[in-house]
Amino acid sequence: QCTVEYVGVGNATAHATVYVQSAEPSVVNSYNATGGEITISCVFYGNLASTVTRWYKGTTSPTEIVVDSNHRITAGVVENSRRVDTLTLRSLDDTKSGAYKCKIASLSLEATQNVYVIGIVTQPVATLGALGEASTMSCVTSQTTLAITEIVWVYNGNMTVNSANTAITATAGSISGHNVFTSKVTITGLRTHQSAEYQCIVHSPDGTHTVSSDNATYY
Repeated sequence: QCTVEYVGVGNATAHATVYVQSAEPSVVNSYNATGGEITISCVFYGNLASTVTRWYKGTTSPTEIVVDSNHRITAGVVENSRRVDTLTLRSLDDTKSGAYKCKIASLSLEATQNVYVIGIVTQPVATLGALGEASTMSCVTSQTTLAITEIVWVYNGNMTVNSANTAITATAGSISGHNVFTSKVTITGLRTHQSAEYQCIVHSPDGTHTVSSDNATYY
């Protein structure tokens, strides 16, 4: 906000207030694990008196978000022509991943940010393999096309799967219309010491959240 002063005849003055209007997300990408909650924010600047913020999910065909037990919307207080409005998403699952838009239609202000929910879709299962043969174990996690999560494999609690006869691959795909990311660990020429409990661990791209699968055993 700035104030402009006009000086006229007889030292008369007039004042006009000019508002610089803008909107921006507090962060561009937010991450959390399945079952948790995320609060995202939009920061608005301008003449915000009597304005209402609406929230939408999606970009091509956005759906307006309605307040319920899993969605909470809070309007901030205007201070120095600035207001922070928030949306809280609860009981997170992979369906809540996506782009979220905050919008003040009357001022043509809007901002978009992305939410990524990290979770295990398909747990690795116990596998029976014979000595000297090859065997593969899979772990499937939820993901979106904008954020490929990192998956690492460990065995017996904390030892990273990394040996000459072990190969780890990862591919993006879809299950029942939902984006997923599949990681596979393949052991060729199984050895006795490789009979162990294996687990995949999924990290959010920013490193703030981790989800671990159940343990599965190679026999």
